Amino acid sequence: MSMAQNWRFGKNWGCEFVQLSCYEYMKIQVANKKYIEFFHRNNPITPYCNKLSSTDVKCLVYDDAFGSCDLQRQKEKVPGENQYFTSIDGVSASDLPYYAGGPSLSDRCPIHRPFEPVTGYKYTSYCRHTENQDNIDSQNNYALQYFGQDSICVNHDTYAPWISIVGGFYRDISFPYASCHKYNCSSVGIELLVGQQVTKCSDGESIPINAYSNNINARGLVLCPTCNAACSHRNIVILIVLPANYLLN
Repeated sequence: MSMAQNWRFGKNWGCEFVQLSCYEYMKIQVANKKYIEFFHRNNPITPYCNKLSSTDVKCLVYDDAFGSCDLQRQKEKVPGENQYFTSIDGVSASDLPYYAGGPSLSDRCPIHRPFEPVTGYKYTSYCRHTENQDNIDSQNNYALQYFGQDSICVNHDTYAPWISIVGGFYRDISFPYASCHKYNCSSVGIELLVGQQVTKCSDGESIPINAYSNNINARGLVLCPTCNAACSHRNIVILIVLPANYLLN
């Protein structure tokens, strides 16, 4: 069995992404906001990021998963060529030289990375990992997430933070700002399934969620992914019905 996968990181992101440093690329992205498609609305410097991990959790643009920005304080000052920011929210100017992204192999460019199982969590943030569905606790699934081959990551609209009502008690779902849900591709767009709610989801639309499942009521807004991004890698089966007397040569 082949383990080959479609490599989506950097696909169709243009020559500037390939040829420029992440610092130069981020500057251009911010300057050219009007040309950036809706998928990047909440983060114009995608795939890079400039917020501390605890406040910047989003869907990955290169995989069906959500993750946090790996921008963090390093033990030692970062080499000058890998210092990319003149300011970071919550970080003093004197501390800026200590902040950078993950591995040196990627030039310390900060990007969103998926969550792996850690203490207290039995599942990853990969939407298509079917084992996550077995490990998630249905009684604590406050965002009514679903994991499987027909699951996709959707960002939450930060203008209306999600809440979850369980047994009459309200819970703010300020984390993770994104979640995995079942979806279908159709000729008119995407159908998003959250709990027992089925909603038509058009490119770039912010849609309300008021879904129920397992005595949990999840409410909030989600940002619809583009149909092209969500459905381009789905297999489409075309059924051709031939006459009974049709002979194949």
